[in-house]
Amino acid sequence: MIFASFVHRPRGLRFETQIKDEDIILLLRRHPITQISWVFISIALVLTPLLLVPLILELGVLPSFIAFNLIVYTLIIWYLSTFGYAFMRFLLWFYDVDLVTNQRLVDIEFPSLLSKEETATRITQIEDITFRRTGFVRTTFNFGDVFIQTAGAKPNIDFEDVPEPASVVRKILEVWEKNEPSKAHAFLEKHKDELE
Repeated sequence: MIFASFVHRPRGLRFETQIKDEDIILLLRRHPITQISWVFISIALVLTPLLLVPLILELGVLPSFIAFNLIVYTLIIWYLSTFGYAFMRFLLWFYDVDLVTNQRLVDIEFPSLLSKEETATRITQIEDITFRRTGFVRTTFNFGDVFIQTAGAKPNIDFEDVPEPASVVRKILEVWEKNEPSKAHAFLEKHKDELE
């Protein structure tokens, strides 16, 4: 459950800007299928020396001045770099989360390991919610983008590549309805067909 992309009411989870009496309703990460590219790259980086080094040693194409120790050091650096790449990509996926709480929507992004961007808006600031799930892969694996339009100068919030986007919209609507029933009911009447 710790590595899940769609967690309803996660237990024992807190975030940096969480305020008193704020409960997390939904924790979202990008769908795991969106991480396939860096996983395959990491596997290829692990397998490349295992295939090339024996071939090079067998063919004897290395110059005689290259010592076996240099090959070992190069392999150590290669694998440390590969592990660093895979670990960094995993951390960026794991900590890049979207949260729906009983009071706010929070989008926590890590463009790199050394920078963090957090965008939040109160549930009462919601003006419109839409989701998009297009294409064969997104439809097959049921993931897409959820767009939340907010009032005034507040930034809009986008939950990208999240699992079950229609369920995410329904959860946001439930919280919105508790906080602002009139606006939520008007929205539901207008978009009833899309959410079924």
